[in-house]
Amino acid sequence: MDNQEDNQTTEYEEYENRIIGEKIHCDKNTVHYFPINEDTIDRLQRIHYLCGLLWQTNFSTPIHEKLLEGAKVLDIGCGPGIWIRDMCTSYPLSTFYGIDMNSQLFPSHGHIPKNSEFIKYNILNGLPFPSESFDFINVRFAIPSFTQEQWIKIIIPEITRVCKENGWVEHMEWDAKLINESPNLKKLTNAIVEFTASKNIDAMFADKLEQCLINTNMFHKVHHELKYCPVGNWFGNCGSLAAKVVLESVLSVKDHLSKFMNITTEEFNDLINGLIKEFGNTPQTYPYTKMHREILCTTKH
Repeated sequence: MDNQEDNQTTEYEEYENRIIGEKIHCDKNTVHYFPINEDTIDRLQRIHYLCGLLWQTNFSTPIHEKLLEGAKVLDIGCGPGIWIRDMCTSYPLSTFYGIDMNSQLFPSHGHIPKNSEFIKYNILNGLPFPSESFDFINVRFAIPSFTQEQWIKIIIPEITRVCKENGWVEHMEWDAKLINESPNLKKLTNAIVEFTASKNIDAMFADKLEQCLINTNMFHKVHHELKYCPVGNWFGNCGSLAAKVVLESVLSVKDHLSKFMNITTEEFNDLINGLIKEFGNTPQTYPYTKMHREILCTTKH
């Protein structure tokens, strides 16, 4: 970026959806059931902090040296951009682009680093970048936003197209179902999996996405990292933060979920109160979830 501040609001002007700060107009083909408000921004930031506690790093891809020299990086589904802002500070010579269909999540102009740009755009219309644009593409927690068909027919081909030769893709998700689920937790996670399935979302698609990328014959798997994340106050700061994220995620879809479960608001609140007790200092089952990082490298011919 030669004129970095100007480019934050002028580059890619030919794409009409790229307007920072405008109200949301979600494409009819997108699946959107999380509210766009301050609570959602806070929850997404907490997820970022939780990842920091678990991994102690913002990425696992072996691209540190390239980032120090200056790389071009894309964060798909960037939300409030906290990952980008952290990365901009660590790698001031690299340029970071965040793309999301919901610009209300973006940081305010005063908090946008000079070596970054946030773009409001629906990826289902194709990524607004030339082919082989990026050295590194980061995708985190995007499975609930798209159907399996959209991933296979649109998103994966677009990721493949805009990633450079010998470029990198890192994908991070956590499992939709927890291990050692307590009774109320199990009821709620089962309902979430079934609810997303009713929207043609495969909540377990994270296990398949890596192979779908490899099936393009343009990537090969380099590494798979796995972290076990305890969920509950019984495991210090990390467990308490994970429990808060799970609780907030469930509450954010309360209206959709209670209707889908065919229960009253009072009955749903009883489930939540039960869940809070299950996340306490003396849990019944000691639940935890698995968080995955898949690192892939392009092998274009």
